[in-house]
Amino acid sequence: NNLNPVFAKSIEATYNFEENQPLGIYLYQAPDNSRSDQTIKIDLKRCLLIGSATCTLSDLVTASGGKKTLVLKCVKGSAVPTVSVIAQEVYSGAENKLVRMALCGHKLDKKDLFGKSDPYYKIYRLYETETGTDEILTFKSEVIIQDLNPVWAPVDLKLSAFGGDASSPFRIEVYDWDRDGGHDFIGELRTSVQALQAIQGTKTQLELINPKKKGATKVAGYLSVRALSIVTKPTFLQYITGGCEINFNVAIDFTASNGDPRNSTSLHYVQSYDPKSLNPYQQCILAIADVLQHYDDDQRYPCYGFGAVLSYRNQEKSHCFAINMNESAPEVAGIQGIMTAYNAILPRLKLSGPTCFSEVINAVAARTRANNVSQSNQSYQVLLIVTDGVIQDMPETTNAIVAASSLGIS
Repeated sequence: NNLNPVFAKSIEATYNFEENQPLGIYLYQAPDNSRSDQTIKIDLKRCLLIGSATCTLSDLVTASGGKKTLVLKCVKGSAVPTVSVIAQEVYSGAENKLVRMALCGHKLDKKDLFGKSDPYYKIYRLYETETGTDEILTFKSEVIIQDLNPVWAPVDLKLSAFGGDASSPFRIEVYDWDRDGGHDFIGELRTSVQALQAIQGTKTQLELINPKKKGATKVAGYLSVRALSIVTKPTFLQYITGGCEINFNVAIDFTASNGDPRNSTSLHYVQSYDPKSLNPYQQCILAIADVLQHYDDDQRYPCYGFGAVLSYRNQEKSHCFAINMNESAPEVAGIQGIMTAYNAILPRLKLSGPTCFSEVINAVAARTRANNVSQSNQSYQVLLIVTDGVIQDMPETTNAIVAASSLGIS
């Protein structure tokens, strides 16, 4: 008996960024004599449908504050009822936390006859089974050559690699690396992230024990912690709900290897009499853009072509041109804008070559730099390059990717 109900039960759904995941929301009038704890047993075929609404899971995660209000399509009635859906990410805290750790060895046992040891360490996560405690190898460090007091490089490991909790016990083994693969065991210890964090940056050294070592002492060296911290790594959805916008860019291969667009065997052949029959390039662009459009507020997509001779620019060959023929503003409006610009420019191109990616990558990178990304202006660029050929400017393309590697672009 409530026209403004707030439902307590939550529903978990698996979120897949790369898919369109449609949701249907249906509200029913429960029988008058039913209680809220009995509704799971109610036959909906015997209930009155109040209204329904549809959206996608990506619509929810991109909504401001994770809250999306939808208008219900009603079976009857003149009012305009709505339903609000609040989406929150459910994740494992251990998967969202990183342990940044730097270890040192001290006075390790010498294992090589004509030199010192070449130490490295392994981390084993411990877990309980019906027959006792078992373990899984989760990390192996670099090898430090000829050093009994090694200083290993800092590493970032998920907290789950240590058991999922800072207090979970795990095991460290230290070995002497041998070229023939017969690595010699130096020593081991059991500890926890919490215990290591308590001694990080101090002179405290933990004993490495070798039970098989001959003599009165089984100590085979010591381990200390230069630094250790637990940091929270934002998830993809946290970036999205925090205001980061994903911008879609596309680059299309117009080299001669695709075949003459006037020939039905060409990858660029467009059937003018059947607009629903898409060629491979159109199918690929549509499939990717249909997913990414939900994360782009203005849905304006920069679109480029490469590998063609341009009739509208005095037969100039270009490896990066705007397919809307407006070099200063290469964006088109929506998916239909991409298709319209693609169809319009095809007759004005002569497919040529070679297949070069570097100029397109550099163009998108330049636009990314110009965006002045900051905490209050977050954006991430996705460049889709659709091609049929082998890259023929590999050194330049490699350099372009390296130069753009520090930018928010993939």
